[in-house]
Amino acid sequence: MAIEVKVGDWVSAETNTAKVFIGYVHEELKTGMFNIYIPKLKAYVPFDTEQLAVCAVYYTEEELDDVIDLALLLKDEQWFKELVKEKEEVKWHG
Repeated sequence: MAIEVKVGDWVSAETNTAKVFIGYVHEELKTGMFNIYIPKLKAYVPFDTEQLAVCAVYYTEEELDDVIDLALLLKDEQWFKELVKEKEEVKWHG
């Protein structure tokens, strides 16, 4: 059964050889097919939704800085804004 995946999600992606990578959904290529940025590989790899599982991601304030840098590197304005908002909430709530 296919899961709901959207641009901006962090996912676990399993290859046909059962190798698993963690990556960021960069874009939808076509219905059910997404281009995933795999930081470990420093590359974009296409995956079908059948190969993906959405990850719950929680960042420390320091990790948020690194992920904000990644959003800037990817030129993903929407994700950048979401991360900055999340960082402000972390600072506000301690």
